[in-house]
Amino acid sequence: MKTIFKSYLYIQNTHKKAIISLTLLLLLYVLILNAWVVDDAYITFRTVDNFVNGRGLIWNPGERVQVFTHPLWMFVMSFFYSITSEFFFTAIVLSIILTLAAIFVVSAAVTQGFQASMWKIPLLLLLLISSKAFIDYASSGLENCLSYFIAAVFLVKFSSLPSPNAENAIKAISTLFFLASLAFVNRLDTILLYVPALLYLLWYLRASFSWRLIFRLLFAFSPAIIWELFSFIYYGLPFPNTAYAKNLATGFSFFWIAQRGVDYLMNSVSWDMSSHFILAGCAGLLIKERTPQNLTIFMGILLYMTFVVLSAASATHMSGRFFAVPFFMATVLLVTLLNNQRIGWFIGVMVSMYIIWHPISAVKFGSSLYHPYHQNSSYIDTKWFVVNEGAALVNWRPGKQMPDHAWYHEGERVKKLSQKLYIGGPGGAEPIGYFGFAAGHELYIIDKVGLSDPLLSKLPAIKPENIAQWKSGHFHRNIPEGYAESIINNRNMIQDEKIRQYYEVIRILTRNPIFNWSRLGTIWAMNTGQYNYLIK
Repeated sequence: MKTIFKSYLYIQNTHKKAIISLTLLLLLYVLILNAWVVDDAYITFRTVDNFVNGRGLIWNPGERVQVFTHPLWMFVMSFFYSITSEFFFTAIVLSIILTLAAIFVVSAAVTQGFQASMWKIPLLLLLLISSKAFIDYASSGLENCLSYFIAAVFLVKFSSLPSPNAENAIKAISTLFFLASLAFVNRLDTILLYVPALLYLLWYLRASFSWRLIFRLLFAFSPAIIWELFSFIYYGLPFPNTAYAKNLATGFSFFWIAQRGVDYLMNSVSWDMSSHFILAGCAGLLIKERTPQNLTIFMGILLYMTFVVLSAASATHMSGRFFAVPFFMATVLLVTLLNNQRIGWFIGVMVSMYIIWHPISAVKFGSSLYHPYHQNSSYIDTKWFVVNEGAALVNWRPGKQMPDHAWYHEGERVKKLSQKLYIGGPGGAEPIGYFGFAAGHELYIIDKVGLSDPLLSKLPAIKPENIAQWKSGHFHRNIPEGYAESIINNRNMIQDEKIRQYYEVIRILTRNPIFNWSRLGTIWAMNTGQYNYLIK
């Protein structure tokens, strides 16, 4: 009997290991299959190329403008680009490594160091594979993969807080503040995911609150503070230029912004049902458990998603783009809270059936089995467009330069013309990523929607007659008369008197020597709204 029992245990363990191995291989296959690099990533990559080659953190020649929304990711890419001198494969490999590292951290935590509840690993992997948002932006050349990793480490550390009276409590909480600051530097608005948890930590340490503790936590949060100080001094502004172009200076009504956000949410529910079921399941377990510590994480998820609906969604047309990180955190929370193995296997089977059925399942990407839904210009299946246009990993063949995209090739063509100025992207259109990178660092590009333009991003956008005529994330501006001539001749030649005065301020911020007392005074006046009357 003892021998039979041992044989049973051996077969059972082998069976579990086989399931874990198969789901892990499936995840790796899905990550590689769905790897791509979006046009927006190459906006950052042009800055990276300038930075690595000693031209500064600039996009257009001679002009300090922060076109990237993810400083930490930009610096990470700069480090690896300085080694590889290549972007497409570097970004993909790095993204996959960071995503797998995030999953490894979570897997180790939910299984107590791979010692118990091993059934949670295949469940976690299947849930993540089923999430369109998670898989779509696990690569893409954007910062999501690094956000996944930071969130994974934060959640694991947060779930194992020592007693507030323990010797290592302050050290552990300082580490969490440091991780939250890294998340902020990686993408500023994601700090909302961590705010409830950080407030909980302050309450957790209320008995030992002191000025010394405050200074220690501020020091832990120093990456965020240092970046903001740098941004003020170097760029003259606290936020990325894209924040002004897409959110802060559009002039669009809150009703339009919120309506587009609700549409974006409904699109996500329709295309990515699994992620929303995970969110609902997480909420259900939290209601049953009622642990304040886990509730604060879920509150952060809801807070960020509310921000997306009421603001950020109007700034993108990439479906699921801003839901990827909160969905990942919800998945981690769900697997952490779930302790019933039978329910876990049941969910795993249901998720597997969903993956097989779903017409835009990640396992079907790049094949005839992948059937995208109707595309709305304000929330598109961006990855599907990119694979059809030649900038996904599945498009690569030996000897082919990547991205093999028409916009990139148009940039290469324009580079040969040795022009000094170009308005718009390829053929005067909107996209400036592939095109701007391939066109070379010497070409000055006036971006019609203001993403890379320090003047146009601050001017009110052209508002269409109705919301149906507006494409999310694309806020067009009128180019002032004399602006192109101002760029070519490097002097202010704008005809409108007030806009000319405002552009003079912009030139001081973006072109004058960085350390100049008059410039510092202009920075203060700019950020306190003293010049707003010129363009209101």
